[in-house]
Amino acid sequence: MVVEMETIQEMENKTESLLNTFLSRNCTVNKMHDDFGIDLSCTVTSGEVANGREFFVQYKGVEKIAEDDDYVSLQMNPAMVRLWFKKRYVTFLFYVDPEEEDIYWVDPFEQLFEKIKEISEDKESIVIKLPKTNLLHEKSEDLPTDFMEHMKRFDNHLFNGALDRISQDIATFSEVEYFSEELLIEEAEKSITINYKNVRLTASYPMDNLASRETSCLIQFSRYAKKPDAEIRLTHKELLDLFYFGKETDAKLGMRKFIKLYLEEIDQYFADFGNSIAYLYQDEVDELCVVIDTFIKNYVGKITRFMKELESFAFEPYRGSHSRFKLMQLEVELWETIREHVQKYQLSNGSFEEGYIFIPFEDNNRIGIEDEQGKELFNVYGSYEQSSYDSEKLVVDVIWEYLDDCENKPEQPYSVVDTYSFFINDLLPKFLTNEFTVRKKRLFGTKLIKVYKTLTKEEIEKKIFVPKYKLTQYPNSNSELASTFYYLAEYMKEKDFYLVNYASFEQLLLNFDRLVQAELSIGGNSAKAWYQNKKNILLEDLAQMKQEQKNETLSEGYFLANIFSRLQSIVQQYKGSFDGKRIRESDLLKDFSDLIADYNEERLIKLLVS
Repeated sequence: MVVEMETIQEMENKTESLLNTFLSRNCTVNKMHDDFGIDLSCTVTSGEVANGREFFVQYKGVEKIAEDDDYVSLQMNPAMVRLWFKKRYVTFLFYVDPEEEDIYWVDPFEQLFEKIKEISEDKESIVIKLPKTNLLHEKSEDLPTDFMEHMKRFDNHLFNGALDRISQDIATFSEVEYFSEELLIEEAEKSITINYKNVRLTASYPMDNLASRETSCLIQFSRYAKKPDAEIRLTHKELLDLFYFGKETDAKLGMRKFIKLYLEEIDQYFADFGNSIAYLYQDEVDELCVVIDTFIKNYVGKITRFMKELESFAFEPYRGSHSRFKLMQLEVELWETIREHVQKYQLSNGSFEEGYIFIPFEDNNRIGIEDEQGKELFNVYGSYEQSSYDSEKLVVDVIWEYLDDCENKPEQPYSVVDTYSFFINDLLPKFLTNEFTVRKKRLFGTKLIKVYKTLTKEEIEKKIFVPKYKLTQYPNSNSELASTFYYLAEYMKEKDFYLVNYASFEQLLLNFDRLVQAELSIGGNSAKAWYQNKKNILLEDLAQMKQEQKNETLSEGYFLANIFSRLQSIVQQYKGSFDGKRIRESDLLKDFSDLIADYNEERLIKLLVS
């Protein structure tokens, strides 16, 4: 036993001697006696790199655990490895074969960046591989070029804060590896919790105004479980803005709004959540994206179902609220005339036979009516705004507001469209009339008198501005179809990539051929040539789309925008061919229903977060 121990000591001495002999040709070498994890401290002194560059050395000579044709594997103490991240200079790991007198080296940090969690856990050892291509013989004269490159790389990691971030990560990894191995969703009426591996998201559903500054969403990473106040906290508006746009896209393509930078050298993503930031590993980003996409689908679905129950249809949400809607825009004089009428017919001055009794609000800028039980049927208010068409003019936006008072809420309160109908059919006709001058026969001659005729619903709707944000699958006129193509072109410009089946455009062009045939037949050769030229360009675009989809690639947004712009120009050119009846009968936009639905949903979200 004594002989064996002496043999091991001799091998260790030889290992140290061989390594010292090599390093001393290029460096000043100092042996470290009390620095755990470091055997030697070296300063480069020879050759073209005689600039005082320093590095540390940890070497092994008898402790290899495995060897094959490509690698020598060493077993290291994780506590020792963790200290390397806190040094000012890179620590190289060496293995010396005392029998063959071969020296192998490696910059261990490339492997350690991929083993951060292993280093942080209470493991007894971690394995590091030394490639046999990194061979230095005892008689080698110079340090390898790669050796210097790794020293520079370590310096970069040190100066840009990467090593400090990883040191913090090592301290933050939790003993609990995952929140949940599988995607786990727990949903209640007003909240949702999603767990998936390293990520947990807890959020409340919006009950009224999305513009509230209260925290509504909490995101946690298992790695940060040991750190107090390490959660990502977001409001309704922030989570929609950050997570809806770019959903279901690859983080590596830079299409996720919260991903600002990929740090290739340490394989981390810099994520900016507005009021907090995080450096995330690839698996954490992938898992976060799964959680976000699951959450956003449920979250937006909750909003749209609520709006559907209110029968909000295409009325615009008002100032970031999904429970308030802009019904119409009126002239100030008309609104104030209506207010005077409402004040006159409050309570005892109104009658249910006439269809209404107005509620006496303290704020006379509000209008509401009661049912026979004295319960409020609807509540609207006027918001004085600067006209978008005339900066010196004021107008009034009439805003419908959701009734959330359960105690005084009737069984069937007026929906958004019910309230709109009340204004159009019952209230506005009292004030919007056409004036005519007619001759009335008398006993002796005739007399000119003025006659007032109530406007029809269609005439009233032309006089008031009714804001609607949605596109329809069934445009009712040439101009509406042209507008649809215009807005879809603008929508595509906002997309890096998008998938629209080329066959949908092919079918659309076939319908165009049929619809414009009558106009082409009377338009002469120039009209036919113009149409054929536009169609040929579109066919070339479709051939490119077909090839892209064959190669399983998406089309660029601007490429698709140009296609929709060309379709718009054709529709505008042939106004007689695209009336509402022909559009409906041809079902022109049948194959674009998903695209229109995507547009409408995204437009809604923009209105809610703007």
